This record gives sequence, structure tokens and C-alpha cells, in this order.
Amino acid sequence: KMKNIGPYEIGKQVGKGATGTVYLGVDSSTRKQQVAVKVMKNSENSKRLPEALKHEVYVMTRLAHENITAIRTVLEDDKNTYIILEYVGKGELYDTVVKWKKNQRERFTFHYFNQLMNGLKYLHDSGYCHRDLKLENLLLSKDGVLKIADFGVSKDLNANPMHTCCGSPDYIAPEVITGEPSSSGYDGRLADLWSCGVILYAML
Repeated sequence: KMKNIGPYEIGKQVGKGATGTVYLGVDSSTRKQQVAVKVMKNSENSKRLPEALKHEVYVMTRLAHENITAIRTVLEDDKNTYIILEYVGKGELYDTVVKWKKNQRERFTFHYFNQLMNGLKYLHDSGYCHRDLKLENLLLSKDGVLKIADFGVSKDLNANPMHTCCGSPDYIAPEVITGEPSSSGYDGRLADLWSCGVILYAML
């Protein structure tokens, strides 16, 4: 059964991020424009999560780049908060990479990794780091455009050096895990680049 929130109808689940579950939605006024709807429960017991959600919205509304997922609007009801995002129709890069044949890998890797670097450079130049880059947080449009998604643990670079251990285990830089050097923390930009190195290795 479809649920309505504002002018949008929410349908099937298409993903799950660090701060909420993502569903496919459609603009009920046009019946054509598809959107991604990130839903997060409003809970008094999870005081950190609403702050993470507010932060994600804050960061995304300040970014505008072809290789970064665009935010449309934010809606609320008594139970949930809904972030309406552009819908990227081909899904996660992970699902595409596992289907590549050996003779396709180098060509496809160059195509997508170059876009990742373009988006990440823009993000860093805009004053933010992502801190959870992984194949599952890179989305592909049907026309081959890569989009960086899920900014739930992103951070303002003015907060450098950073100390919080966050991200996904297989992609985290060693200094983020160990907290070394403990006195000076870590550089969020370098942590992102380490994650990109893991992504590149997995793609090839």
C-alpha cells in the first residue's frame, strides 16, 4: 500500500543508509517524476539520530554538483522525517561492479572512478569530508552518471583534526580506527582518499 507524504507517494524500499531507510517515491501531481524518500523515525530515545539527520540536510542543501545526490525538500509528520532526494535509477555501484567481466573492469573503473574524484574534489573544496565512502554509497543513474550519497556522518573541514571513529569497517583508514596519533586526530580529507583507494581496488 502506498503512503502519501505531501505531494509524494512512497512505495517500495530501495536501500538503507546510516541515518534512515530509503524508499522509491513518485510525485503524485505529475505521476512521472520519481524521487528517493529517506525516512527516519522521530524517536526521543535516539537523540543523536535527529541531529545526524539535521546535519545531513544542512550539508546537502549547500552542495550542487553532477556527482553528488541532490536534495529536493524535507517533510515531517508525527512519526517520521522524510528527506526527498533525486532518484538515481540504476542503484548502488556495488551491484554493478560485481557483474563486470574481467575485460570490462579497467574501462568501467576509469569511467566511474574519475567521476568519484570529481565529486569528492568538489565536496572537499566546499569545506566538507564524507567519512563513509564505499561502493554502496555511490549510486548510478541510468545514463551512467555516478552520484555520491549518504552524508549522515559527513563533517565540516573546519573541525579538522577529527577524532570520531565512523564509516564502514572495510573502508576505514587505519588512523580513524586506531585514533593515532591520539593527540592530533586525523584529517577527514585523507580518510576519504583512503576509502577511495579501497573502492578503486574493489573495482579493479
